[in-house]
Amino acid sequence: MEQRRQQAVDRRHDSLDNVLESRFDDRGNWIKPPADLARLFESQRAGEMIRGCMEKLPSNQRAVFILREIEGLKTQEICKILEVTVTNMGVLIHRARTRLRDCLESAGKG
Repeated sequence: MEQRRQQAVDRRHDSLDNVLESRFDDRGNWIKPPADLARLFESQRAGEMIRGCMEKLPSNQRAVFILREIEGLKTQEICKILEVTVTNMGVLIHRARTRLRDCLESAGKG
C-alpha cells in the first residue's frame, strides 16, 4: 500500500518536472513566456470592434478596403475585379477608411 502511494506521488512529481522542463531553460528563464492575458483580451476586443465596423460599411467600400488593405492588391487589380474606375476606387477607399475611423472612435468611447 505504501509503495503504491509513493509511486503515485513520484508520477505526479515526474509530470510536474516534465512540465517545468518544457517551459523553462537551464537557467530558469521562460522558453516561451505565457501570454499577456490583458493584452490578448484587448486584442480580441479590438478585433471584434473592427469586424463590427467592417460589417457596417456599404458592400462596395468593404470590398475595396479588404482587397486593398487586407489582401494587398494593387489599384489596377482591384479596379478590374470590381469593375470600377481608378477615381471611383479612390473615392471608395477614402470613404471606407473615414467610416472605419469614425466607427472605431465611437466604439472606443463606449
